[in-house]
Amino acid sequence: MNTNDTVARIDRLIGMGERMIVVNADNDTDGMKAFCHGIKGVVEEIHGFGNQLSARFGTIDGYDPGVVDEGIAILKDLRRLVLYAGEYGC
Repeated sequence: MNTNDTVARIDRLIGMGERMIVVNADNDTDGMKAFCHGIKGVVEEIHGFGNQLSARFGTIDGYDPGVVDEGIAILKDLRRLVLYAGEYGC
């Protein structure tokens, strides 16, 4: 896992989620699926396959602003975790 690449992916996903909330993407099922798929990929890269978060974001179908908010919060936490691990070699 390259720290800079992972942080850049997380930042792109956070931006995607924030844009979805701003435009109130009620009919953006494809955007929601891409957002959740991206979260699932980052979570699995960091925590491995078969964990609770990857399962949570692997089953989303349709736009849900609560899930977008939850996803952004998780991504921000993961970003801090990745930066910490990169700095301290964890």
